[in-house]
Amino acid sequence: MRGILSLLLCLFSIIASATDYYVSSTGNDSANGLSSSTPWKSISKVNSEFSNLNPGDRILFKRGDVFYGTIKVEKSGTASSPITLSSYGTGALPRISGFTTVTGWTNAGGGIYSKSISCESSPNILVLDGTNKAKGRWPNTGWKTIDSYSGTTSFTDSDLPSSPDWTGAEVVIRTFASLVDRSTVLDHNGNSLSYTALTQDPVNGVGYFIQNHRGTLDTYGEWSYNNGTLYMFFGSENPDNHDVKISIRDRLIIMLSKHYITIDNIHFEGANLDGIYNDLSDYMSVKNCVIEFGGQQGIKAEANSDHPLIENNTIRNNNNVGIYLRGDNSIGNIIRNNNVSYSGYLLGMGTSGYYAYCGIINDGPSSLTTYNKVEQTGYCAIRFGGQNCEVSYNFINYCNLCKDDGAGIYSWRDYNTGKVIKNNIILNSLACPDGWAYYEVLRSHGIYLDGVRNALVSNNTAAGNDGCGIFINVGQGITAENNTCYDNIWGLRITSDPDRLARYHNINHNILFAKEVVNPSDNWNQIAFGVVTKLDGSDLPNFGTSDYNYFARPVNNDNYIEAWKNAWGWAPGDRMAYNLSEWQSAYGKDSHSSPSPITVSDPNKIRFEYNASTTSKVVSLDGSYIDVKGAK
Repeated sequence: MRGILSLLLCLFSIIASATDYYVSSTGNDSANGLSSSTPWKSISKVNSEFSNLNPGDRILFKRGDVFYGTIKVEKSGTASSPITLSSYGTGALPRISGFTTVTGWTNAGGGIYSKSISCESSPNILVLDGTNKAKGRWPNTGWKTIDSYSGTTSFTDSDLPSSPDWTGAEVVIRTFASLVDRSTVLDHNGNSLSYTALTQDPVNGVGYFIQNHRGTLDTYGEWSYNNGTLYMFFGSENPDNHDVKISIRDRLIIMLSKHYITIDNIHFEGANLDGIYNDLSDYMSVKNCVIEFGGQQGIKAEANSDHPLIENNTIRNNNNVGIYLRGDNSIGNIIRNNNVSYSGYLLGMGTSGYYAYCGIINDGPSSLTTYNKVEQTGYCAIRFGGQNCEVSYNFINYCNLCKDDGAGIYSWRDYNTGKVIKNNIILNSLACPDGWAYYEVLRSHGIYLDGVRNALVSNNTAAGNDGCGIFINVGQGITAENNTCYDNIWGLRITSDPDRLARYHNINHNILFAKEVVNPSDNWNQIAFGVVTKLDGSDLPNFGTSDYNYFARPVNNDNYIEAWKNAWGWAPGDRMAYNLSEWQSAYGKDSHSSPSPITVSDPNKIRFEYNASTTSKVVSLDGSYIDVKGAK
């Protein structure tokens, strides 16, 4: 008993030693910080004392106050006693800010004003009267066109004038449907530009525009930053009548190999790179925070940062990615119950590469992305990967606003098994063809499994997408069951090619509903179900099983199932459309499936309802309805 009592006393002593430190903008860095009446004042003081903290200690920032600078986490907590950064008092969350307010403008002529500003890196976020503003660009709208290119570092456009000289500006190039690359112009010579290397070679005929140069500034609110000076176009407006904030800090919290850190109830704004940055730091928790107006990511964790928990946060207006947890070696990522909006939605302000302009990126084994609301995203709303990972109960609305060949929920061909996508609602994944010379109709999907193997796609709703509700591209072993795909260009589509055969899929108990035919003479408008192969017709039925589905296109109730051999050729008879009975007869599939129970002439007679909440929803009908399964 004496040994047990001694251990209990030791544990009590450790817990009792935890200390709260208070920080207020009206405090004093010479104070002890041990009470709300003797708080510290600055982030500099917090950084100088951080290495002296013990597990269980808390640093509390006063609500309603604003603090400027970068918090550098220099000590780890423990599993039972994390070190916590939080708030005290009442009112609005305390703000940690990387912004500086711009005053003392110099009139540079022509409606342009300037101010010399020192920043940690070239700023990528500026807020004018509370609104995130993109850099000035030429042309103001649309894209110019590349005539020819040389590798990843130069192109020629016969319509590019030799003046102004764009050297030092940025060029934004639509190098692929899913790529909007951004590069620094190294030389402008006549109608040719050379620049730092792109992600990949562009293609003749794709689009580009110029930004971040004083010569682009001709519209109110446009700005550029060159050689340490901010330039901004106000026209006839007086800049002193407007609130302009620009980032001078790259990050607001930095954690390097520090573990068991909790960040709770704090408002972060104005980081030029990442609001919260984590590298090699396990068990980071970010809860109940607001993270907004970031030049790149709201939250970023590098590889080998295990078991982060991102929960109950509002993350908005970040110019590249809202939440970025990437790395196959990061285990147990949890992103739960966050509201993520306006990520990567300003064209030209995101970074280059395939992992840009997304709402949430969650890669790593045993990751969970659940109960999040993700809206108004420049590319994929949720991109995920890893062994035994789950994406569930998320509500996604409006994505692919700046790029194509993406989806509300997207996974790449990492070939990890055990992926689960269930109970999500994905609406309005919109195609963005501008600037891409080789646009295809099928570009922006609800759920996009790109070469994925052995995954479950269950009980999802995908509606109003400019592509497929569910797109299974050259994968194997996908079970898609009990999903509802409504008013997409394709409900569910499977593709196969010689190197990556579509095999072992199970497509059962789904509602695949094509709302309408836009052009009655074109039977390819809104297809319920499609199978496509680059091989001959004998490969078409080999994708797996398909049964107990509901295929519906009550407007023009025929030719709603696609079978396309020798794709992407157009030889007569290669691409065929069937109704259900014809499909059953031709390929022996869907013997227990059903067509639409009725036909209608007016698509306005079709009603679509969904429930994005966690409680019951009552819908008042304006008449007598029959559902797709025939129930009145």
